[in-house]
Formats: sequence, C-alpha cells, structure tokens
Amino acid sequence: MKYLNIKTEKETKEIAKAFAKDVKLGTVIALFGDLGAGKTVFAKAFAKELGVKDEVISPTFNIIKTYQIKDGKKNDKVFCHVDAYRLNSYQELLEIGIEEYLNYRNTIVLIEWADKVKEILPKDTVQIKIKHLEDNREIEIKE
Repeated sequence: MKYLNIKTEKETKEIAKAFAKDVKLGTVIALFGDLGAGKTVFAKAFAKELGVKDEVISPTFNIIKTYQIKDGKKNDKVFCHVDAYRLNSYQELLEIGIEEYLNYRNTIVLIEWADKVKEILPKDTVQIKIKHLEDNREIEIKE
C-alpha cells in the first residue's frame, strides 16, 4: 500500500490511525525514514488509535518505552515503542531485552530507525517507509 503526496501532519496521523485499526497483537512494525520524515508523528497517532492513554514520546534516550493498551476490556495488551536512533548495532537492542517484547503475543512493537536493527526483525515484520520529499511525503506500507 502506498500513499503519495502527504502534505500535512494531519494526513500522516490519519494514515497511522487507519493502519492501527487492522493491526493484530504480536505484530512488529519497522519504521524507516530520514530525520524529520514523520516517524514519531506516525507512532504517536498509531498508539493513540490502539488505545494508549498516556502521552507517547519518542524514547530516544530510553530506547524502549512500553505503554498499556486500554480498550475497555480487562487485559494486559502492551504497545512497545522502540527508537533505535542512538544504537550502533542490533546487538545493543538485544542487550537491553528487545527479544522479550518481540516474542510476546500480547504486544505490538513499533521500531523507529529500524534500519539500524533489521538483522533481528522477524520475517513477518510490517515495513513502513516514510520519505520526506521536497514539499510532501510518501508513506509506503508493506505487510
């Protein structure tokens, strides 16, 4: 699925919300894009649509931040937000315990700067590429 000529932050949020409606627990999402492309905007809108009530911030210094998904049911669903920007290799992400989240069936994992850790991504990872073009953006979703 490819979305072209995304001109506003609002349009990026709408795409993220629409995508979130169909995502199943256990999904790993890899976000690719340059600095300022809109990865964090996408992640925040995505999380909000899932049912995350807390403010989602980019975990640049923490690397991994988890949030409860509150959908009105008693559950233990988790949104795991990863920012690999500061990492030098996928080994660093393994050292801080990403595997425990990648293997939980009650978790949705979204990784910003996924190109830095692509070696550990599961085969069925959903890839989202956001390209910042001259006066617009292009978002491509490969499921």
